Amino acid sequence: MPLPLAAFLSSICLWIAENAGKGTGVWIYAGTIGLDLVSFAWMGALYLLLHVGFANMTLIYRDALYHQSITGNRATKAPRSTEHPMSEG
Repeated sequence: MPLPLAAFLSSICLWIAENAGKGTGVWIYAGTIGLDLVSFAWMGALYLLLHVGFANMTLIYRDALYHQSITGNRATKAPRSTEHPMSEG
């Protein structure tokens, strides 16, 4: 799943959960009354927070995400084998 889509869907779920919590009286925001919905701007803020958080974690743990390390000296590469990987023998 692409990162922007994952962040967007997660922000929608969190926005719905916040509206459910606010509607049931679990928490109350200052300046709101009754069953007012949490603003759509808050969903945008959640999207930005999740997108930046996912991007930061991807940068921090990028070596664990790839089979081959991408940090270190990139000028030195392992010698390539002249043998085709699908050849027998």
